[in-house]
Amino acid sequence: MEGEALIYETENQNTLLQGDICNNLPRITPESMMINIKSGIEVWNEYINYLDSPTTNFPLTFTANPIPTLGVLLTQSCDIRKDKNREITPLVFAELTTNCGRLKEIQQIDKPLTVARKKINIIRQDTHFHFFPSDPMIGVLKEIHVLDFRNFFLVPYELLENNISRFFVARLKPPARAVLCDKISRFFTRLAFEELIFLSDEEIKSRIRNNDITLEEANEILSVVNRSLTL
Repeated sequence: MEGEALIYETENQNTLLQGDICNNLPRITPESMMINIKSGIEVWNEYINYLDSPTTNFPLTFTANPIPTLGVLLTQSCDIRKDKNREITPLVFAELTTNCGRLKEIQQIDKPLTVARKKINIIRQDTHFHFFPSDPMIGVLKEIHVLDFRNFFLVPYELLENNISRFFVARLKPPARAVLCDKISRFFTRLAFEELIFLSDEEIKSRIRNNDITLEEANEILSVVNRSLTL
């Protein structure tokens, strides 16, 4: 039965951690933007006209209708704390959704082993999603969800700092949070070796000589910009 994973804690929290789940977050999308009564492509045409205007000396005011959204906090825990020596940046969230083809596949399978393999594949291999099991005791998590890394949005720190109990839904237990944090890290570093394209030939050769990377691996990466090396 769904919900047996029991990886969530719902006790009220005074602070936020990476991986916390919050609901009714104000997500603003490009589609929700308006200038006066104009929307859609008209908004962006208006913006281009604004940039092209020789008298662009007035603010262009956008309005938007925030979409209440269930999300997972991606900002690292150490960056959430307010520091008197710097301004804290908005918090980064990603949408938690049930609208995903991978979940629909799982729901149509009646073989537990196949379901388990599908879920593990999302957790270990899928670069765009992360799996969240259901919990019958948590209203918004009664169904299985995935975190969609493609749908980022920002939320003002002050909004959550002063209203944590209003938005907070659940916290992942430490082992589950560790898995998610690793997944977040892998998502942001999944093109880890692509930095080679920014290095000179000699700099890359020095890395090869230091056994940081092989010549074959380097040339495979460099091929995306039509470069190659010989030693």
